[in-house]
Amino acid sequence: MPKTLTLPRNKKYDPSAGVEITWTPSANRLDINGWYDHFVHIEGESMSLSAFFLLLGITEKDCKKAFEPQQAMDRLVELDEELGLQ
Repeated sequence: MPKTLTLPRNKKYDPSAGVEITWTPSANRLDINGWYDHFVHIEGESMSLSAFFLLLGITEKDCKKAFEPQQAMDRLVELDEELGLQ
């Protein structure tokens, strides 16, 4: 089942522009696109998760560190606090 993250997550920001990132695990695919002026579509791109990591230089070591349980949870809490979501 695909899951979509819409940015910015903070609803205080003007929703007239944003980015959507959709992860489809069954296809190992990220779809990234956006919009502005409430409706003008910005053409995005689809790519595999491995291509995304390679293009950004994200290593397996980076992933292991990011997914250490306490570090990951602490960072999510920090992000939510920064955005005023908590």
